Amino acid sequence: MDLRGHGHSPSGTWSIPAVLGDIEAVLTEYGVPGALPVGHSHGGMLAALYATEHPEVTPGAVNLDGYGWGRPDQYMGLDATYVEERLAQVWETARASAGPVLPADGLKDLLAQQRAMSDQLGIPNELLEAGVLRSVRERADGRWDVRPEREHALEMLAAIDSLDLFALFRRVPRPLLLGRAQRPVPSVPGLDWLHDLATSPNSRTSSPR
Repeated sequence: MDLRGHGHSPSGTWSIPAVLGDIEAVLTEYGVPGALPVGHSHGGMLAALYATEHPEVTPGAVNLDGYGWGRPDQYMGLDATYVEERLAQVWETARASAGPVLPADGLKDLLAQQRAMSDQLGIPNELLEAGVLRSVRERADGRWDVRPEREHALEMLAAIDSLDLFALFRRVPRPLLLGRAQRPVPSVPGLDWLHDLATSPNSRTSSPR
């Protein structure tokens, strides 16, 4: 399913209770309330949350690469002050880029970026392109909204930042499968140090301290 504000789902105020309610409504509508939720990125975090809140019907959950950025003290081998400063930059960058509006000719540039990324990652371009096309909506003036729109994207980022994910993973009462992508991702311009955080021995997916 597309989460609210994503793909073909309508927009709406983004909060964790509201989105978990969306998931429950979809499973109920399709007659599969006991389905096992599988999600990628923040969808994986929501899968774990859903399994935690519905243990009576949910057999487990699968989280594919949904770990957020954690706390500075969870990065073994890196100075906590350094990590705190870098994480602040990560979130600042995420908020600044949330819900962009592209010019009329901006979609072709975005698709070109995805083609370049598909080559670097070894992922079929048609998959990345399909994801982009599901995430944009054309305005009457010819410009393009990249969903979720900025207001709701900022709500989503705040909701995700509020989660203590390692604590959540410990609370899940059903089997929880955690997957992490090992393939290096292209560097982000201006954030070359991001690799240090992502590869820290205790970053994101290692056992919490």
